[in-house]
Amino acid sequence: MLRELRKINLYWQSRCRRFLKNKDGTAAIEFAFLAPILIATYFATVEISRAYLIKNKVEAVSETVADLVAQGTTITKSQLDDIFTLSTSMLKTEEEAKFNIVVTAVRTLPHPTTGDPETKVTWSESKTGNNKRSEDDDYNDLPDGMAQNYETLIVTELYYDHTAIFEYIIKGTKKFDRRFITKPRYSLDIPCDDC
Repeated sequence: MLRELRKINLYWQSRCRRFLKNKDGTAAIEFAFLAPILIATYFATVEISRAYLIKNKVEAVSETVADLVAQGTTITKSQLDDIFTLSTSMLKTEEEAKFNIVVTAVRTLPHPTTGDPETKVTWSESKTGNNKRSEDDDYNDLPDGMAQNYETLIVTELYYDHTAIFEYIIKGTKKFDRRFITKPRYSLDIPCDDC
């Protein structure tokens, strides 16, 4: 009986030694541990790249729209609608409902008593109708020194809500917004009679 126990013991010792020396499945086990990390890193890289590209597009579109409006001497609502259509194709987004652009003309006049620049909305149009400003509202959201008396500024604001493709990696909606301010190029004012 003791002899049989020794044989069993030797048998299991030799099996354990062979198992410890065997390196055939090591790569598969290491891959099984690293695969989830590598896959998550890949998807996160894709999402970060998409967000960076969208941020750059939002900046480019807001600047382009402001520049197109500033090049005219007058503008109409239908011309603004064409510019909004162009901006949509520039973004190349399937999430069109999550995208809005607002173009506002503001005029700065001296305050009647103090003479300080006082900025009011002349006209405002929006792609979706949201965030549109009312005529003659105060516009106090300009950088210091930007508003000079008797000047008109064109303010373009773009709002975009981006949802990740792989939401289990990056959760929630990332909001992109960009504001661009420019002056009319060929006239002191750019009226919009039907806005």
